[in-house]
Amino acid sequence: MNTLLVVEDEKLIRQGIVAMIRRSSVPVEEILECRNGEEALEILRKQRVDVMFTDIRMPKMDGLTLVNKIEELSQKPVVIVLSGYDEFSYAVEMMKHGVRDYILKPIKRETIEQLLENLERELSETRETEEEEERCFLNQLRYLMMNAEMAEEKEWMDMESRIRRHIGNDSFRILLTSKANGERFSKCSGILLEGVEGGVLYLLPEPEAERIMKEKDERFCLGVGKEHRSVMEIPEAYQEALLAREMAFIQKNPVEEYQKKCFEEKPELAQFQEKFILQVPTDRADTVLRKMRNWYFEAAHQRVSPYQLLTVTEAICKELDLFYRVPEKQEKCPRPLQYRDADLFLDAFEEWIHVYRESLKSQTAGKEKMEEAISYIRENYAKDLNMAMVSNHICMNYSLFSAAFKEHTGVNFVNYLKEIRIAEAKRLLIQTEDKITEIAKQVGFENDKHFMKSFKTACGVSPSEFRKDYKMVSNGKGGQDE
Repeated sequence: MNTLLVVEDEKLIRQGIVAMIRRSSVPVEEILECRNGEEALEILRKQRVDVMFTDIRMPKMDGLTLVNKIEELSQKPVVIVLSGYDEFSYAVEMMKHGVRDYILKPIKRETIEQLLENLERELSETRETEEEEERCFLNQLRYLMMNAEMAEEKEWMDMESRIRRHIGNDSFRILLTSKANGERFSKCSGILLEGVEGGVLYLLPEPEAERIMKEKDERFCLGVGKEHRSVMEIPEAYQEALLAREMAFIQKNPVEEYQKKCFEEKPELAQFQEKFILQVPTDRADTVLRKMRNWYFEAAHQRVSPYQLLTVTEAICKELDLFYRVPEKQEKCPRPLQYRDADLFLDAFEEWIHVYRESLKSQTAGKEKMEEAISYIRENYAKDLNMAMVSNHICMNYSLFSAAFKEHTGVNFVNYLKEIRIAEAKRLLIQTEDKITEIAKQVGFENDKHFMKSFKTACGVSPSEFRKDYKMVSNGKGGQDE
């Protein structure tokens, strides 16, 4: 339970109730106290209260009047009435106005304990329901905002009361910034949507947006849309904030308000996307990275469209993730608007490219070493060969070689060597008349017993049976009864 308010004009009774609540098994983060309905109403208008315990007879504003006033609030607490026997009829009347329960005085600790346990269980279920409803609301708002052409007017009208509950009935603005500023704005009144264009979107009442804009904090690089009044204009406000955010990102401005600007599309910038993807794995990677920084310099001086540049950059990032994700543990390619400004993004992007290229080199070198190892095995399988000899030959750590070899071939070293030796033994059994003991030595087995056991395990028959069966088939006698 987050917050509980005790409204009681008798100080000793009030303090006794607070003490019983604190000693209960139900944790309460904050317990507030006040002496009458007026003070309680002031508290309830300023902050959310989960549960309120209230007396009936109090000076200035009694409990019955307080309960009636609470009906006007958007956030209503669960109300428990503290009632004497001579006030019971009032308690019953108050329960008609949504009061959850009543406690008869004198108040017992066991009664408080049981009531708090029941309330905590109910509040927990209510919170889960509210959180799920809020998630659905935010997801629906995100969808309608980003798919304006598919949204119908009725859908916006259905959501208007919920939106207004967050932002009030006056005008509003949309702000976009990087996720790094999410904590800074988390306590703003309004709506917060994470993961929008890699950052955070704020749908704020105009006074709140104005206050933030005036701060002009260097850490922001904030994009701000124009002032709007109708919820139907939220998609338009979003597009304005996005264009302003792109300009703030490119020019590293603390706050950028939307202004309509026209830029010519650069065909060579569109062609740069394909060139970049092709040249990143090559020795020309540094050249195209410098060219990318140059494009951002041009955009910062308003000679290139920020929108076109960021569209090309986003396409490059997606292709890098799709085609060049070599190391499994490497994080996805950074996205521009995840970062406060272009300089931070380009630094992170170049670092990612560097890690990718090193991984690519490492993997290519690893493949070459494995191919070299396989060639060495095929040339020397007939000798007394072991894994240490092969790993030494290619100058690779023994344990690292073992893991890399299995990953490359799909089998461990011992089984791979055995497969090559058995395959060569089959060829010699078919193409020569050499004795089985001789063949065993020719393919690298220590003795004929080990050879025959390994051969039968692999082929299901002994070497002599394999040779006999092959001759029968080649002579046209296979499958006939004797």
